[in-house]
Amino acid sequence: MIKVDIVIVGAGIAGLWSANQLQARGLSVLVLENQAIGANQTIHSQGIIHGGIKYSLTGKLSTATKAIASMPSIWESCLAGSGVVDLTSAKVLSGHYLLWSADSLASKLGTVIASKFLQGKNRRLSPSAYPKVLHDRAFSGQVYQVDEKVLDIPSVLKALTLPLKNKIVKLANWKAVLNNQQVESLKIYSDSGASETVQAQKYIFTAGFGNQTISQQTGLAKMQARPLHMVYAKLNDCLPFYAHCVDMQQVPRVTITTHYTANGECVWYLGGKLAEVGIHQTTEQQCHCALQELKHLLPWLDMQAWKFNAFKIDRAEASQLKNHRPNYFTAVNNGNTIIAWPTKLAFAPGLAAQIHQYCATIKPRFTHDSLPWNMPEIAVPIWEKSC
Repeated sequence: MIKVDIVIVGAGIAGLWSANQLQARGLSVLVLENQAIGANQTIHSQGIIHGGIKYSLTGKLSTATKAIASMPSIWESCLAGSGVVDLTSAKVLSGHYLLWSADSLASKLGTVIASKFLQGKNRRLSPSAYPKVLHDRAFSGQVYQVDEKVLDIPSVLKALTLPLKNKIVKLANWKAVLNNQQVESLKIYSDSGASETVQAQKYIFTAGFGNQTISQQTGLAKMQARPLHMVYAKLNDCLPFYAHCVDMQQVPRVTITTHYTANGECVWYLGGKLAEVGIHQTTEQQCHCALQELKHLLPWLDMQAWKFNAFKIDRAEASQLKNHRPNYFTAVNNGNTIIAWPTKLAFAPGLAAQIHQYCATIKPRFTHDSLPWNMPEIAVPIWEKSC
């Protein structure tokens, strides 16, 4: 039997951030993962560490805006090496992103209204300062620069994994042994068929969809799924662009981030309303919709040789009325068990701080016994796996 202070199930952004903070307190930590590190939701994030601007596009300072407003500064301190976790080795793709309006009254108003909530983090750009993508006489919209970073997710995962060497275990499956909603132990199984029993002072579940079984078994929390149909395009030119195309809607019309494959190809990754309304489309239909939307918004770009692809991903979150998006992260604490969902990448430090608080009374009791099992690989973006 393996005994540790903390067991964390799920090596995504929430599990890794929490593991780093708890280990820094001197607690022995074991992280369990049955896929790659950061697989599913974390690796499919666009990497924008935003402070809620996308939730204020209707002109109202929403609950979600207030909740997430403090997150970028926490990320900034960690990137600078002065925060609660060390992200100094993480790669910053861009030091800012843009709010860009198409040529319509509603869209322009959306940009102006949204900019009022940025508290000095933004400035309206003059045409001479526009990025290459918008440097065309045909563009007559407005552009604001928001000084919040866009991160390379694989490098963030690598940075958070480094301090946890021999503390993250790849397993095939796990099963909780319960006693009145409390986890007494976990039975874990390796890919080779070996098994082991793990006991801990605290069991923390941050496994996204992997939380569903423990949620149902304990009755502590309910989960919902909100689907996205994301699109990515491999370009035949290098066109860095990090931007929300905004109008008067709650969700940006399209969100574009730029990434690069291992062999140097430039990739545009598309989310926003495009990804939300296309959930019932086939891959071919969604790629066609994305191309038509880009042609409408950026008609001067030559996209003839671009290669489009799409994939569906569900966001696992705490259940909400009518399946609405949660305004905040969720951490349900009961005795020795925590079930948690970060809701968004940017909320990871807030969720980890809440988990850290729930573990405040735990004192180091066990030393970590390394399991002779493999450590999972770090997940790679989907454009590295397919066209």
